[in-house]
Amino acid sequence: MWSIVAIPKAFKGEAKINQENAIKSWTLLPFNPQIVLCGNDPGVKEYAQDHNLRYYPYLKYSEGGAPLLDSVFNSLEAITGITQNVLFINSDIILLQDFRNAILTSFTRRCIQIGQRRDLEVALPIPVGGDNWSPFLGHIVHSKGVLHGPSGLDFFFFPSDLDWKMPSFALGRTAWDNWIPYRAKQLGLDIMDVTKEVTVVHPVHGYNHLPQGANQAWKGYDAEKNQILLGPRSHAFTTDHSDYVLTKKGFKRTVIHRRLFFGLKKWIALHPRFEFLATIVDSVLKKAGRV
Repeated sequence: MWSIVAIPKAFKGEAKINQENAIKSWTLLPFNPQIVLCGNDPGVKEYAQDHNLRYYPYLKYSEGGAPLLDSVFNSLEAITGITQNVLFINSDIILLQDFRNAILTSFTRRCIQIGQRRDLEVALPIPVGGDNWSPFLGHIVHSKGVLHGPSGLDFFFFPSDLDWKMPSFALGRTAWDNWIPYRAKQLGLDIMDVTKEVTVVHPVHGYNHLPQGANQAWKGYDAEKNQILLGPRSHAFTTDHSDYVLTKKGFKRTVIHRRLFFGLKKWIALHPRFEFLATIVDSVLKKAGRV
């Protein structure tokens, strides 16, 4: 059994459309995932009840109103019950049927799976469900969508028994997503980049749900606190820090030059007394161009 856990925004306006599309796509995934919606934003409880989804209300919130992730990651057993693997995902992310590749990998290999999303500008609700919806949407996304950079992470697929000891990161702000693969590496997991074999769709949206807009997400009090909780920049892991990539023939090691550079960066991040080397490695990477 596997579970999908998400913390939706209020079900209204643009967010309502995006989240309904996303959650519907999750219900169509193979191997019958248990879907758990968390939080007390307007409409979350009602949507979960109307669609026979599991609901977990007991979240902590920051002074700015953002859900605090420690109240989820440090309580996953209570939230999901008995489950083998957990997919934590942002509530507007649409998953196509090729996510089956990641699910099958989770059954056979103990690791954390991450990947890059594809940003898609949409003027109308995205068609989810019906005959051939997944290949149809996949064609649109791969032809018109934009592959996001390696640092913005929207989903994390991992074994359910991890002792995260998650700090009080605010969701929807910066840095929390890059801490997760760093912590997974601390816990001894390999990092798997599934970008090539999994289509992850992110509908481009505004920040109307925040009083100060995008500036609040990236530079507000909660964002600054997240940066402090992250610690040194070497703790900000991305898909570039992956040990393996998922391919059509299964998983394989990352190419040698990436493995050397980012393997060194991972080692420095996990050994704080050598943190002074991080700036040297970053300087070499910058001169050489991104590897």
